[in-house]
Amino acid sequence: METEFCYISEKRYLNTIVFLTVLFIIFPVCFAISKISQFFIFPVTLISTILFAVLENHLSNLKGEFEADEEACIFTLSKKTLHFRYEEITGIELANFPENGRGGILIGYKIKLKMRVKNMNYVIQQEMKLDYNLQKHPEQIAKKLEQMELTEIGNFLKSKTGLY
Repeated sequence: METEFCYISEKRYLNTIVFLTVLFIIFPVCFAISKISQFFIFPVTLISTILFAVLENHLSNLKGEFEADEEACIFTLSKKTLHFRYEEITGIELANFPENGRGGILIGYKIKLKMRVKNMNYVIQQEMKLDYNLQKHPEQIAKKLEQMELTEIGNFLKSKTGLY
């Protein structure tokens, strides 16, 4: 089995650090410089905003690959490659968590695959955003959740390892 999927980086907290750095360090410096020259505040604000948007997009839509044969599976996540033999996997959990927006409106789901291998836990998350038409049909949401790549990978691993 081979498949590609998008996942959420565990380093997404870096985006918050960048945002706070921009807010508490770069903006005050720009404000101080702007008292001397109005020219500096616009380019620095623009660069900071672009950096924040690029980091947010990059850290929430990373591409991953999954390959499996009869004896082992390989996850390739960004620059990290994880190689697991099926007999080394001692636990698999697959869970879906609803994601609510403003006003408690359901906007999507987070799919979490948690594996225990050699006393280490590995967690991979994927987002499924709901469009307006899909929100009114719970049976279609359940079907789409079952068709998500990470759900299929989790079910495949459960069948190979015998863990249900």
